[in-house]
Amino acid sequence: MKRKFSFRTLAQEFFFTFNFFNQNNLMTHASACALGFLFSIFPVIIISALILIRVLHASPEILEKIFTLPFFSFSSQIPDITSIVNSFLQIQGGFLFEIVLVLFLLWMARYFSNSVIKGIQHIFHTHSKRRPIIWNLIVIGLEVIMVIVVALLVFLFVAAESLWKTSFIQSLIPEFMKIFLEYILKFSPLILLFIFTLSIFLIAKDSKTSKRLCFLYALLCTFSFAVLMMIFSSFADINRYNLIYGIFSNVIILLLEVITFFVLFFFSAQAIFVHQFFDQLLLAEIYLLPEKESTKISDTIRRSMFIKPKYFMKNNTTQSFFPKGSTIFSEGEESTEVYYVVYGSVQLNRLNNVTICEQGSFFGEMSLVLGKPRDATAFANSDTKLVKIKGETFTSMLEKNPRAAKKVISQISSYFATSNNSL
Repeated sequence: MKRKFSFRTLAQEFFFTFNFFNQNNLMTHASACALGFLFSIFPVIIISALILIRVLHASPEILEKIFTLPFFSFSSQIPDITSIVNSFLQIQGGFLFEIVLVLFLLWMARYFSNSVIKGIQHIFHTHSKRRPIIWNLIVIGLEVIMVIVVALLVFLFVAAESLWKTSFIQSLIPEFMKIFLEYILKFSPLILLFIFTLSIFLIAKDSKTSKRLCFLYALLCTFSFAVLMMIFSSFADINRYNLIYGIFSNVIILLLEVITFFVLFFFSAQAIFVHQFFDQLLLAEIYLLPEKESTKISDTIRRSMFIKPKYFMKNNTTQSFFPKGSTIFSEGEESTEVYYVVYGSVQLNRLNNVTICEQGSFFGEMSLVLGKPRDATAFANSDTKLVKIKGETFTSMLEKNPRAAKKVISQISSYFATSNNSL
């Protein structure tokens, strides 16, 4: 059956996503990913600079040719070319420093990859499979290459964007090229982020999760990030500051953008999981609804949001109406259905024990869990509407939700305690 969503259903999905985002501690994973990625960028920049210095040491005439290009004549702030060349050639690299730098890059790249994998595993409740050492080394190598490539691209795009905003560069670019280059600088990073996000979602997804759903949430993640990036960039216009403050502002914006992206990334991944298992999550939430007597604001919000589960009633269960005084089931019957009271009230008559179930209550789960015939007769105390839930649906929910299973165990304990006291 094709899923139809209302505003209430979307609000419920967002509630689950936000709730599980906090429960899975995904903010910590997002921070770890941002830290690992940022600490991978700086070694890449330094290593690139060291490689450039070695090239200039070998061929110093390259630097002279660069600074004698025609466009440098536009700037009166360029000092003597000879002093610039000599300054570059005086920079010395240390072999030990370079080894430490490479090892640090490998470490942080692996840290970044592990942070992404662990965050995804927390969301989809999966575990890494044991693989041969050679395979692990290949994976680590690919992870390092990926991080280096992405770090270089980010650095190049940030540097190009900072230079693009300067009046000096703007004066050098022909008008017909400005729009084209502006679109490249604006959309190329977003396309790369979309590809990265979609790739991770497709790799991590469950076999039942559709590729279309992964595409949709990867697109939403990228679009949300683009909107926030536009807001951030409005505070980092390099033309409003001098060069030093402009660079600092762009570095701060980069830090904000990286952590924001990974927060959106994990939030979107969590949303995929919620969408996929929405039926089971909704059933568990209804079963765990707080008591009506609770005065907590959070409990009141939860009851108002889930006590009338229209989507659940339409798509997953059979609804039944029982007039006042009618029998729902009798003691000794062999049935495994569980019932939810939509409105009205139900009276359960046991030996020396009477239980009243009102709106938002479940009943009938004892026979299912214990595998025994009905131990009570259920009557409609008033005109009552019930939702009948299949036994296998309810059992599947218990297997995947420890809190719901704990509630059933507690009710079983109370049931046996009451039975013993009545003997």
